[in-house]
Amino acid sequence: METNKIYQMDCLEFMRSLPDGCVDLIVTSPPYNKNAHASANVKPWKGESWSNMRGRQIAYDVYSDDMPQEQYEAWQRDVISECLRILKDTGSLYYNHKDIISEGRIIPPRWVYDFQVHQQLIWERPGTPALDPHYFFPVTEYIYWFVKDPKKMYFNRDNVAQRSSVWRFNLERNAHPAPFPLALAQKCIASSAPPGPNLRPVHGEWHYGDCYHYVRRGPRVHRNGDFSQVR
Repeated sequence: METNKIYQMDCLEFMRSLPDGCVDLIVTSPPYNKNAHASANVKPWKGESWSNMRGRQIAYDVYSDDMPQEQYEAWQRDVISECLRILKDTGSLYYNHKDIISEGRIIPPRWVYDFQVHQQLIWERPGTPALDPHYFFPVTEYIYWFVKDPKKMYFNRDNVAQRSSVWRFNLERNAHPAPFPLALAQKCIASSAPPGPNLRPVHGEWHYGDCYHYVRRGPRVHRNGDFSQVR
């Protein structure tokens, strides 16, 4: 595994090529499968307009983000399993996800609880593109923090300014359809990454193509080469 390199490939394929226990830190945010619940195949709920449903979609260029939900959840379990396998005993995985609105109900990322979650963190955002009149404005997402071994984990809370479990970060603005706050990724690295290489998998259109310059000499994995250059 070369460090300070972007691997343009599927992150599962890449991680399966790595040995056990070789990575200190993983920070990632998968596509949420939102388009599967906001497409022409889903009827608007309780008078909801098609424009509101389209507002919940993300227009990726090479990824449709509309898997059958069962298939999507199995995929995410595989990703988390591989991430945990390649972590060192001192390592951490920060996995960002959120509740998805579908036909008047929420679909939470329940598959994360098939694993031992060390802590559930809240990302509070200042705004939202979701303007459905049937809901309060959804301005929070989750960051699930997994550790390989709670007795051996590397963590230094004093390295960051925000020390509570609620993290307040603005959204980024760039060419990526779902940009991610650089400061959020930096906080994960500052608190949980010892000096050395760290991995950031970007499966398909995952969000961290615009955060890679914060990773300490670690490889980055992205399926679409266009977003590997986004800063």
